[in-house]
Amino acid sequence: MENLQSCISLRVCIFSNNFITDIQPLQSCVKLIKLDLHGNQIKTLPDRSFWGRLKKLKLLYLHDNGFAKLKNICVLDACVSLIGLTMFDCPVSLKKGYRHVLVNSIWPLKALDHYIISDEEIIQNWHLPERFKAFNHRLYFNLCPALI
Repeated sequence: MENLQSCISLRVCIFSNNFITDIQPLQSCVKLIKLDLHGNQIKTLPDRSFWGRLKKLKLLYLHDNGFAKLKNICVLDACVSLIGLTMFDCPVSLKKGYRHVLVNSIWPLKALDHYIISDEEIIQNWHLPERFKAFNHRLYFNLCPALI
């Protein structure tokens, strides 16, 4: 990953299952649209300035990593174009309020962990019909389709 400084035009980066612990070398890849880092050993994310440079980033796959603190994940609110995020199978995803915090921190986010974000998740105490509730099967969306 150290040689990524010259990859300034990189748009799609798939570094899944590579024992990666530090993603700071990706800071010069400002044209990224999709970044797949699932299945690594990442425990902390870079600061907001790192994510703020990735203005075109739409899809971020971080599931199956070692994130344990919600505070560290909230830096993703600097991703102004992020519409899809996966964090399942991380210790942080087991914390109470995890989904609520992310949904209400990352404003452009449309899907989190295979489910479209429902209005009920955004607006507290709003009770919608069953088909529009969070985690309804109609809101399931496979964010990580298998590559063929």
